[in-house]
Amino acid sequence: MDGLFEGLGKKAASAMVKAKWTFKALTGTEEESIEAENELGAHMAKAFLEEVPLDTDKESLELVREVGGSLADCVSNRRRVFHFACVTLPEPNAVALPGGYIFVSRQLLGLCEWDRDRLAGLLGHEIGHVVKNHAFEKVVASKALQVLMQGAAAGGVLRRAALGLVGNVVKNGYSHDNEHEADVFGVRLANAAGFHPAGLVRLFRNLQELEDEADIPYLSSHPSLSARIAHLKQAF
Repeated sequence: MDGLFEGLGKKAASAMVKAKWTFKALTGTEEESIEAENELGAHMAKAFLEEVPLDTDKESLELVREVGGSLADCVSNRRRVFHFACVTLPEPNAVALPGGYIFVSRQLLGLCEWDRDRLAGLLGHEIGHVVKNHAFEKVVASKALQVLMQGAAAGGVLRRAALGLVGNVVKNGYSHDNEHEADVFGVRLANAAGFHPAGLVRLFRNLQELEDEADIPYLSSHPSLSARIAHLKQAF
């Protein structure tokens, strides 16, 4: 792993040593809560990248990190740190993990047509899942979390538990209310960062054109595109 992800192994090990991270996350100060979330997210990201390799295309990575970095700079809570990367998923998809680890497949970049405004809306949406605590709350509600809380020493058991947490986020998605909230947050964040606020709607319209022609797993756990467009129109 390179760049922002090279320290994941150390962070993940630290997270497992601190068996009381859940107490800190749920009852500690805001700073302690974010620190604990970051540690858990590092472990989940490490497990995810052992299954889904990073995409080595430099152009894709530079685009995602450039746009993502501009958005992250506009997040009001400066304790939040975000990490962006492209991964070699076989289908168009994006994943937001606790701690601000955000992954995008090159196929989804293609559906954005490499347009910065559309990508900003997409990444802003994923950032919204982190900032609004959707990602963290999803993990807290998962049964796989119980294994991590026990501080199991066996690497295989720990890794399977972390993958279970990632799978819960990737496959099951979020509630419709969470998705709509992330959409609105993403548009506002993109606008604050200097991108066109209509970028996310433009992406949705692109996806609508393909919806009947191709199976896009990224959409299966989300509200309908027409409902998301209508909700954004009402919000602005």
